[in-house]
Amino acid sequence: MDSTISAREANMSAKNLPRGEAPSNEELREHRSEKYSAFTDLERWVIVAIVCFASLCSNLSAFIFLPALKLLAETFSVSVDQINLVLTVYMAVATVAPTLAGDAADVIGRRPTYLVTLGLFLVADVFLALADSYEQLLGLRVLQALGQSGIIVVGYGVVTDITTPANRGSFMSAVSFAQSIPQRRRRTLNS
Repeated sequence: MDSTISAREANMSAKNLPRGEAPSNEELREHRSEKYSAFTDLERWVIVAIVCFASLCSNLSAFIFLPALKLLAETFSVSVDQINLVLTVYMAVATVAPTLAGDAADVIGRRPTYLVTLGLFLVADVFLALADSYEQLLGLRVLQALGQSGIIVVGYGVVTDITTPANRGSFMSAVSFAQSIPQRRRRTLNS
């Protein structure tokens, strides 16, 4: 952390010091970490746990169809190639959608963007369970990919916003670990 201080930090820290005494770098570091977020440590961990769970579920949706390709083809009376198209479209949308979600988060804020993408993902999941035609399956997987991408991209931004740079690695590693669980599970099943 650099040792330069802003005038605002000097004024804020100087309020508790005797007149004319400048704050030490140690006091400034403490002040910076105390005032970094309005959330307590417990609240930060709860927020990160929610982001982790949402990331886990959203990444699981990417791979959930793989074991059931033939069953889905039979259920919807289509070819396996058409079911593969659903997977391809999902991956294509999930590739482009993070830029849209990131831009939306910059314009309207992370919280509304995260809530919209999480809501979109959950609604798509519920209706996917009820889908009874191939067209519904394809369209809902597009919506699911839009939601999934936003959950991951904006989730990292949420964690960045609520943590100090010194503690950010711990929180980010929790989110990254949650996102990797579906991929680890898939590798275990394939071996």
